[in-house]
Amino acid sequence: MSTRGARTNDLATTELAASVEPVVSAAGYDLEELVVRPAGQRSVVRVVIDRDAGVSLDDVAELSRALSEVLDGEDEAFGSAPYVLEVTSPGIDRPLTAPRHWRRNVGRLVDVAVGPDGPGSSWPPGCCGSPTRAWCSRCRRAGPRRARSARRRGSGRSLGGA
Repeated sequence: MSTRGARTNDLATTELAASVEPVVSAAGYDLEELVVRPAGQRSVVRVVIDRDAGVSLDDVAELSRALSEVLDGEDEAFGSAPYVLEVTSPGIDRPLTAPRHWRRNVGRLVDVAVGPDGPGSSWPPGCCGSPTRAWCSRCRRAGPRRARSARRRGSGRSLGGA
């Protein structure tokens, strides 16, 4: 979970995450990100949630109501200032940084940028994939060379499947 934000008091954001995370977890979601940023006279609280089964609009509405009750009780975080609550799921272009992100995208088309092969790299030389064995069908290597598709010609089957 990330608590990045443009708020001047990062301690307040961290404390807010401690109040928000149990509500999100109890509803069966992962708290992917919590961002609190000023917007004029108010604050914008952006809560990004996800789970293996995905997130529906009904899920977002239900969790928004529960989180609103928690945030209304957080006098230290906002005082008497108004806030806007945004509850959302991660976008399609979000980076896959945790094993659960890869697991949720098994079988989907993903682009994997493989960094330079060298000491300290967590990727074996020329590797295309992830430690969780999620496959990708298109890869691109950072730098001048590009990796080809990880599919066999004519078979339509992925190499190194999930």
